[in-house]
Amino acid sequence: MSYFRYASLLSFLIILVACTDREEQDTEIPDESEDAEETVEHDEQAVEILTEAISFYDDLSGLYVEREHVIDVEDGGRQALEYEWMYTLEDDEPQQFRHEVHHFDQLNQEENEETTVQVTFTSLEQDGYIVEYTSDTNEGFTYPNRQSRDTYVPVPMYEHALEHAELSYGGEEEIGDYNTHHIIVTEDQHRTHYWFDQETFFEVQSQYEYNAENESDDEVQNLNDGRRVVEYSIDPEFDESLFEVPSDVTIEQQEE
Repeated sequence: MSYFRYASLLSFLIILVACTDREEQDTEIPDESEDAEETVEHDEQAVEILTEAISFYDDLSGLYVEREHVIDVEDGGRQALEYEWMYTLEDDEPQQFRHEVHHFDQLNQEENEETTVQVTFTSLEQDGYIVEYTSDTNEGFTYPNRQSRDTYVPVPMYEHALEHAELSYGGEEEIGDYNTHHIIVTEDQHRTHYWFDQETFFEVQSQYEYNAENESDDEVQNLNDGRRVVEYSIDPEFDESLFEVPSDVTIEQQEE
């Protein structure tokens, strides 16, 4: 789903060593789980911050996030603004989300200039369905939501990192208008950088690197695309109009 892009987290590969020499049959083979745990190193401060980031989502009834997204920087740069709403309704009603992406053809383009807006949201009329359309055609479709509702937040990735990856603390840094804690998560040749708001521990930026164990910076593939939080608010009031199809938009029904 487009709401959260988060880093690709892989499980550690554990090598099993079997002793075939009869003279060494009595040699004790180390327990595999103990070996796996020994390869994971944690910085205590990093663990504490990541744990707080998980707790941020406890009893959260809603979240609004505005992100700035800069891509193709080497070619002059294009910009997009992302607006995201997430609601956990009461009385066991389904979780609702809306995601808007406003695409700009160039950096620093005014928002009132012509842009293409891609809209995706959960349907209130059809439980378990997604509605998607774009402003340039005013056409779209609705289809079954194949993603479980409890994965709209990045908590599973944080929990995986606590159990399987090496955590280190990168210090305090200023990201936009936010003072943040920088956490570095390393697993195999993958490294993910997280920056969390010091006040709430909400993630305001992330950066993913592949081949991070290579000492040469030239061979480290930095997949960061300049996506960062500009503004966010906790528990906004639920707005039903966010989940309605505009009268001038045509929606086609799609099934499995």
